[in-house]
Amino acid sequence: MLKFKSKKKLFEKIIVLILFINSFNVFGQLDTVYADENDKIVSKQIFFQKFNSRIYHGLSFKTDTVILQKLRFNYFFGKLNSTIKNQFFKIINKKHEIDTTKTLIIHYLDTLKSINEFPKKTEVVYRDSLNNIIKLPSGGNTLYFDKVRKIKKHKHFLNHTSFINNYKRCIRKHKKYDDIALILHFYGHNNGHPKEYKKVKWYNDYGNLIKKIFTDKYKNFDLIIIHPNGEFYIQARRNDIPYKDLVNKTNWDKYKNDYISTCESLNYY
Repeated sequence: MLKFKSKKKLFEKIIVLILFINSFNVFGQLDTVYADENDKIVSKQIFFQKFNSRIYHGLSFKTDTVILQKLRFNYFFGKLNSTIKNQFFKIINKKHEIDTTKTLIIHYLDTLKSINEFPKKTEVVYRDSLNNIIKLPSGGNTLYFDKVRKIKKHKHFLNHTSFINNYKRCIRKHKKYDDIALILHFYGHNNGHPKEYKKVKWYNDYGNLIKKIFTDKYKNFDLIIIHPNGEFYIQARRNDIPYKDLVNKTNWDKYKNDYISTCESLNYY
């Protein structure tokens, strides 16, 4: 029998399970189209062959008539050619005085919201099929489970204090890499947030240069690790590759070759 440390944990597990079941109920009556990571339409068999590998995950997009199941990379290994690398390093050094002799660890936000755009409190908001907010009562009573069954989606919201604290934790976590790497927080667009706030600094991705360079084959990332020789790793979802190995470039060829072998086995490298 499964044991949970608290009723809260149990209720969270139940909510996740119901959301998973509801997703099938909502999508069950519509035609489904499958697309690979390059937006090419593929068969259901090919889609799930790749989906079930460790390097892909899938996203669902629903319209009134069809469901699109889209493949995305969990992570990606690559290398910048010398021309692009030199130009890229020269630009970010000139714009931001970034030391490109070190490994660059980039966390990327499409939009840096203004302080006023953040909610007043950190919370999870649940919605029903009509996009109405569902307020969950405390406890495991009948009313609680009736409301849980109506949940179709949920979203996590951070207030500004939680947002800043997350970045502070990130900076502390990377202190041990100071000798070899830089942790950098970039944004594509700023809605009015200070570029530096309580010792947390963000850099503007001028002309969306970073996004343009790293979206040729990979369109969904929040982490980029770029080594001085131009080899890079980008990631959207956590995996079993040790983070310290990626930063220190330990066993890099092993992880990269394993990634390439998996791609080749799926005929898509």
